[in-house]
Amino acid sequence: MPDFIPIRCPACDARIKAPTQLLGRMRNCPGCGQLLLVQNKAPQDAGPLLLDGEAVVPIEEKLILLVDDDRELNDGLRSLLEKSGYRVVQAFDGVQAKDVIHQQRPDLMILDMMMPRLGGYPVLEYLQTIAAPPPVIMITAKEGEQHKVYAEYLGVVEYLHKPFAIQRFLESVEKNLGRGSGEQTSDVGA
Repeated sequence: MPDFIPIRCPACDARIKAPTQLLGRMRNCPGCGQLLLVQNKAPQDAGPLLLDGEAVVPIEEKLILLVDDDRELNDGLRSLLEKSGYRVVQAFDGVQAKDVIHQQRPDLMILDMMMPRLGGYPVLEYLQTIAAPPPVIMITAKEGEQHKVYAEYLGVVEYLHKPFAIQRFLESVEKNLGRGSGEQTSDVGA
């Protein structure tokens, strides 16, 4: 197998050499920033490329801030989201999350409730003080309806209890970024 796969950006017609390690993954075109799937050239009579049962189409890049002190979970969710075509920035506590929110203005935040240094609730309270905060999906292993009610009060759009089904997680992300079926909606309490 060659070390590089030649691909061409459909948006700006740039010729790109992608490392073979990126085969099947998304990367940005260095010319225009368009998100592309690195793939071997398909035969001319082939239909659309299918990835996990769906046709691959260029997508608008969305930035997701993933905040969880469990590094294995954080890395696993980052990998899952990147394979789904999102850009992901990680934070491992609320202090780092506040810095990223201020510097990068994410389109969506996935936030753990219990973390060292600064937990999820103070981050939600901080979001109340800024203009146009991102929607927040809270993930937690904490039991209790009062936690969920307070999170909803602070503006959480979805509340997922760990462990959660991966498909449910991805549907929540898609819906709250407007990539799912229709407009961005809240599913708190569902």
